[in-house]
Amino acid sequence: MKGDKKYKMASIVHYKIYNKQGNSDNLKSIFEKYFKLLREAAYQGHPLAQYNYAQQFEDIGILGMNNPIFNYSKSFYWYKKAAINDVPEALNSLGYCYEFGLGCSKDLTKAYECYKKSSELGYNIAKKNLKQFKKQYPTLKSSV
Repeated sequence: MKGDKKYKMASIVHYKIYNKQGNSDNLKSIFEKYFKLLREAAYQGHPLAQYNYAQQFEDIGILGMNNPIFNYSKSFYWYKKAAINDVPEALNSLGYCYEFGLGCSKDLTKAYECYKKSSELGYNIAKKNLKQFKKQYPTLKSSV
């Protein structure tokens, strides 16, 4: 699969971040390496790399700081790329973006479709989200 080698290398680097190996300057350097490898794998078309790359643009903290690259539009773009390849987590995240208009126009029909497909692929969080979505928008489910 294209990007597989870079994705595997990024996963090894991510392990170092997750286990907080080194001091904060070293962790920043390790994160930069991870981000570069992940970006390369995503651009090469690796679906899981695309999903993980999308997460990098979420409103999350990096190494205890606010995310300096927070960007819903980029996150949405990469979730959509990964969702095309049926990555269940990406479909769930894409559904969330559509439900709340994060990086895209709000579209409840597309949100429902994404949650449903992610659920069908066995992603438990999407199953919960779909159940909640149906409760929140009871008239929508009958029209889809």
